Amino acid sequence: MIPHGGKRTNLVVMAAVILPRLLWCFYLGGRLPDPGRDQPLYLHLASRIADGEGLSFGSDLALLKSMMGEESSLSDAWQGDPEYVFGLARADAPTASIEPGYPVILALGYLLLGRTTGTVFALNMAASILGALSLVHLIRRRWGERSALAAGLRWAIYPFFVYYSAYAMSEAIHISMLPVCLVLVDRATGRGGGALFWAGAAGIACGLLFLVRSSTFVMVPILLAYLGFRSRKGARLARTGMLLLGALVAVSPWIIRNWSEMGQPLLFPTKGALNLWMRNHPDVLEIEGYVIPENLRGWIDRTDLLEYPQFSEQDDEVTRSSILQRRAVSFVLTNPELTARLCARRFVAFLTPIGAAGGRLATLVGIVLYLPLLGLAVWQTVRGVRDPLVLALAAIFLAYLALHTLAHGGVRYRVPVEGCLIALASRSLLSGAGDGKNV
Repeated sequence: MIPHGGKRTNLVVMAAVILPRLLWCFYLGGRLPDPGRDQPLYLHLASRIADGEGLSFGSDLALLKSMMGEESSLSDAWQGDPEYVFGLARADAPTASIEPGYPVILALGYLLLGRTTGTVFALNMAASILGALSLVHLIRRRWGERSALAAGLRWAIYPFFVYYSAYAMSEAIHISMLPVCLVLVDRATGRGGGALFWAGAAGIACGLLFLVRSSTFVMVPILLAYLGFRSRKGARLARTGMLLLGALVAVSPWIIRNWSEMGQPLLFPTKGALNLWMRNHPDVLEIEGYVIPENLRGWIDRTDLLEYPQFSEQDDEVTRSSILQRRAVSFVLTNPELTARLCARRFVAFLTPIGAAGGRLATLVGIVLYLPLLGLAVWQTVRGVRDPLVLALAAIFLAYLALHTLAHGGVRYRVPVEGCLIALASRSLLSGAGDGKNV
């Protein structure tokens, strides 16, 4: 049961979620925001799914990308062939290059609400409300009503969260599903027969989030550890097993589909190989504004691995991805000094308040809001180091940091786990409900 004050908190937080997002929508005039980023890609995929074409790229998109790509021999390697997208996925054929979660959600929205930008706003708004209330419920259970209200309000009006709530991309779902997974796992630590149900539900939520953004796999071991630590000794195996079973149930349609359509039971999207190759390629990094020092360029080994593979017509998407991944991994392992420098750069890019699409305004928001939030979260982590929820939240943030140090870096990849910082910061208003009992 939710106490009377808790119901009032929920209503206040819901209002705080809705108002700034409506204002943002009105400010945009009902249009999707710029820069476009990956929005055209997701809109295209969702439309094809709604049309019954499944997860696939149309030949029109493949042709457009080949015509609009950067004019360089390097980009022509993976953008020049009008029959392929990313140089991997054949047009008008099933693909596993991108996670299916957000395109499927958006396609369902199209079928229910129509193919308008309002559908994008409505889906992201619904996800934001769910995420905010899930965070409120989690914090209320562990740290009391004042902390819950503080966390909910800060989450609701946090500028980066509001900003991404208008994009036709997976960020809003990613941001919102994290607290859903956390609160369901926390419910599964309680006593009574319902714990197994909540563990299974938590697993399904984790699996669905993985289908939205596959990088969230790093969170699952942490949630398993949290669930196991907080459960009674005799119940640990059953509960953690239910969480894993729920996750398997959620992702199994994707695996079965890939086995049927792609010839292999793929779990991770094939485009990850291209991302790994590009993010460690000196010429690609130079196009994006990062110039490798000349003295280091002279020490780069196996430059042949920097050449985009010459695929044959017989090479399908899985084969192309495997070949590219082997090249990328070999280059990374062959050049440890370059890899170390790039990891250091991505580490800083993940934590910095500077960056994001909003330019100076985003940098100001980062300095004024994010840095104090990070500092308060670190302080509360030190103070509450014996609190399992504190450790879980801090571990999830650090897991994302580690992953994006090795792969992508930057503010955009940090934003989803800033919810962990918001939750940790709210512990400063701890008000007595942190006894671990169900509320």
